Amino acid sequence: MTTHDVLVTEPAAPPGLESLVEAFITLQETNRGTELAQVLADDAVFDLNVPQWRFQVGGGPAIAAAFAEAYAHGFRTLGKRWEPTPSGAIIEYDGWDAAATTYYRHLARLDVDGGRIARLTIYCTGGWDPDTLERQRREAPMVDDEQTGATR
Repeated sequence: MTTHDVLVTEPAAPPGLESLVEAFITLQETNRGTELAQVLADDAVFDLNVPQWRFQVGGGPAIAAAFAEAYAHGFRTLGKRWEPTPSGAIIEYDGWDAAATTYYRHLARLDVDGGRIARLTIYCTGGWDPDTLERQRREAPMVDDEQTGATR
């Protein structure tokens, strides 16, 4: 019996992925809807999953408008981490709306085609007001919350 060395490699992530992920986060922070639409495919699909509900929006401009409405003054990201996938990226990020009245935690899947986001799926914890965050800290303190901390 002969043996062979086998090289196992991960499938390559789409080209330009790092800059696309950074643009996706940064453009939410500054609520630049027109520019956010530019990183989305014209026929992109946005699938938003929130506690006890689900929404879908179709088309890059409509998705950008939905983000502009949800974060009228922008979004202040506290922490993020992401991993490339063969079709795009998985991003975990959290932060406050610009008015610092509501905290959010997101897990997003970006599927990329032609250098733009073709499908965006987000799982969101829903908005937590400061009272909810304080209750969570009292009743269920985190063992390891170095990624986010949820501080304003």
